[in-house]
Amino acid sequence: MPSRPHSPTIALPPTVAASLWRGDRMVRTQLASTPTGWDALDAQLPGQGWPRQSLTEVLQAQPGLLEWRLTAAALQQHSQQGKTVVAVGPPLAPHASGLAQCGLAPQQLVWVASASQQDRLWALEQLIRANACGVLLAWLPQAHPDQIRRLQISAQQFEGLVFLFRPEASQHQASAAPLRLLVRASAPWSLQLHILKRRGPAHSGVLD
Repeated sequence: MPSRPHSPTIALPPTVAASLWRGDRMVRTQLASTPTGWDALDAQLPGQGWPRQSLTEVLQAQPGLLEWRLTAAALQQHSQQGKTVVAVGPPLAPHASGLAQCGLAPQQLVWVASASQQDRLWALEQLIRANACGVLLAWLPQAHPDQIRRLQISAQQFEGLVFLFRPEASQHQASAAPLRLLVRASAPWSLQLHILKRRGPAHSGVLD
C-alpha cells in the first residue's frame, strides 16, 4: 500500500499565529477582563477575570441567592468608576442597603422589573447595543440556545460585563456563552464554583 504523501507544515503569518487558539490550551491573546474577587477563579480564567465583550453564564439551583455575592467585587469596581449597573428581571427586589455595603451606590443601580421572558430579552438586547452601562445582570431561566447565541454576538461590541443567570439544569443545554459556571452555596458563607466551559481546556474539580 503506497504511503500517504507528507503534508508540509504551513507557516502562518505572525499576526495569525498569535491569535490562533487550540481548544486544549488556554487562550494566549490578551483579553479585556475585570478581576472576579476570587483568586482561585481568576487563576483559571484566560483573562484572569470576568471577560468583557462576552457573555458569562452562571447556573445555580435557586435564583436570587448567590448572584450578588458572586459578582460583588466586579460591581464594586465598576461603581467606583462611576458606571451604572443594570439588573434585568431579578427574582427578588435588590436590597439597596446590602449592595451599598458591597460598594455599589444605590444611585448607580437600575432595576428593570419584568416577568416576561420576551420583555427581558428585548431590554437586554437594547442595553447591550446602547453600551451605556458597566455591568448587565439578567435572569433568563427559559432562554433558548439561539437567543443566547444572538446575545453573545451582540455582546462582542459591549465594553462592560454581561451576566446571564439560569437554572442548574441548563448545564446540559448548548450555550454560546464562552464562560459558564455552576455555583453552589458552601458553609460558612462561601461558594463552590464549577467551571463548565471556558476559553481553554476542560476544567475538573471544584473551586472554593
